[in-house]
Amino acid sequence: MEQRVIDVVENCRPKSGGSISLKTDIQNDLEFESLDMIMLGNELEEEFGVIIRDEDLKGVRTVSDIIGKIENLLKNGEICYETV
Repeated sequence: MEQRVIDVVENCRPKSGGSISLKTDIQNDLEFESLDMIMLGNELEEEFGVIIRDEDLKGVRTVSDIIGKIENLLKNGEICYETV
């Protein structure tokens, strides 16, 4: 799951450069703004087949935080469709 999340973040990042790790701060290190976060949420929904509400990403700072949110959504059964 870690690499899949990193790949999605990499594809959505507004500016290229630098590597992404679990500790990467999405807003400070990668310069994600609110629209970027919405796009990231949409891409994560597609990748993992979960429902991600805007409030689910509030307070998310790192890639590790994203993984935790997705794991919780999967655990709680907030699945919107089967992943391919």
